[in-house]
Amino acid sequence: MSLKYKLNHIVVKAIMSKQAVIIVEGKDDRKIYQRMIDELKIEAVVWQVNEFKDYHAGCKSVIEAIHILQPKFEERTENIHYVLGIIDRDSRPYRPIQEDEIDYKSLKGLLVLKHYSIETYFATKTNLKRMIAKMTHLLERDISEEAIRFVEQNIEDSLEGLYYISLEALRNACDIGYEAVIGYKGDEKGHKVSEKKSRTYLLSQILPKQTDLDAFAKLPRIAVSIKDIKQICKGKWFLYNYIYRANYHIQQLSEKCRKGEIPRCRSCSVGNFKDCLYTLKANYKGQALYDDILEFVDWEECSDIVEKFKQLVK
Repeated sequence: MSLKYKLNHIVVKAIMSKQAVIIVEGKDDRKIYQRMIDELKIEAVVWQVNEFKDYHAGCKSVIEAIHILQPKFEERTENIHYVLGIIDRDSRPYRPIQEDEIDYKSLKGLLVLKHYSIETYFATKTNLKRMIAKMTHLLERDISEEAIRFVEQNIEDSLEGLYYISLEALRNACDIGYEAVIGYKGDEKGHKVSEKKSRTYLLSQILPKQTDLDAFAKLPRIAVSIKDIKQICKGKWFLYNYIYRANYHIQQLSEKCRKGEIPRCRSCSVGNFKDCLYTLKANYKGQALYDDILEFVDWEECSDIVEKFKQLVK
């Protein structure tokens, strides 16, 4: 006997109790969005779509759930303020709707993220400053723009390789029969784009295809360039790359501070070089930093999400 909830019952209860329902793809999304909702003090509960009977985790089920609820929105116009489904952008805008897929573009009550997936929203200058403050002995207001630019520039320099990895995965999603080195769901050979050695391996296999990939990117139905990387790069890949590169270069800030290559911190400015405030407090690992940065919300970056949340019941 299934102990899962019936979607329609939960929605009716939400309308009666004036507490909105937000439906997301999975458990990682639930934690992120519920934290945002709580900070905004909006009366809403975030549900994983697979908590409902007959639905599985993933964007397809969220689309199906919102599709089923369309008559509820027609029944009373104010009902739209009690339900919101959220899905990642994914590769969906670049490929035609399949026969077994619902055309999501016409659905009321559905938010499609502006980036490929939610994790990319956390790779921002604001969150980088927060991360440096968490890793070092500095307050956010103490961190110089020169220090931020040094770290950001080195992150920017890493994006071309990530762009071609993402373009390879996008082509795999769009072209049936294409023999790809990697897809968005990972590489069957066990390689992960987030690992340095695997990244080197992937690029050694992908860069010989660069001319063909550039031609693919220019197709009218694709029309992307490196400036669109946030739309075609899987969010976990983008954020892990951001964290990996940032972590490496943040570790260099103390030496640059002591040498005066960036504006010196208060300790170094009076000659207390052993007490440099850019010194790391702990030996952070990539996964710990990844988890930590997901605790920070850059509200300006998340403005599309916040706007939808504020349309829910007050």
